[in-house]
Amino acid sequence: MAGTDQKGKRTNAVEFPWKLRFAPTGDYEFPSTVEDGYTNFLDDLMTIKQGSVLYKVYAMDQPVEMGGTEKLIGQIKLASKLTTSNFGDEHLLFRHERMDDDLSLKPEWEQYTPKYGGIFSLA
Repeated sequence: MAGTDQKGKRTNAVEFPWKLRFAPTGDYEFPSTVEDGYTNFLDDLMTIKQGSVLYKVYAMDQPVEMGGTEKLIGQIKLASKLTTSNFGDEHLLFRHERMDDDLSLKPEWEQYTPKYGGIFSLA
C-alpha cells in the first residue's frame, strides 16, 4: 500500500509510519464481570452514540532511537450507531502486512524492531 499514492498510482516516494498507537478516549467504560453488571458486550457497544470518538490515532514517524516523534493523525469516530451483522461476524476479514515488507524499504529500522522468538523465548 505504501508504494501507491492517494490516487492509486504507483510511486517510489514511499512514506509510512514506524508505529501506530490507538489511544482510547476513555469516554466509555463497561462492566467486565457479572458481579459488576456485565451481561452482553454487544448490547453495551450498541449504546454508544453516533458521532462518538472512540480512539485518537497517533503515528510515530521512525524509531525513538533515531529521533522519531509522535503526532496525532486522526481519530476513529462513529459515522452511525453500531449494529451487529452476520457479514461482519462471518465474512469481514483484514489482511495484515508483515513488518518484513516495511523493513525491506526502511532497513535502518531493523535494529530497533522487536523480534518474536517464539513462545519459549525469553526475548
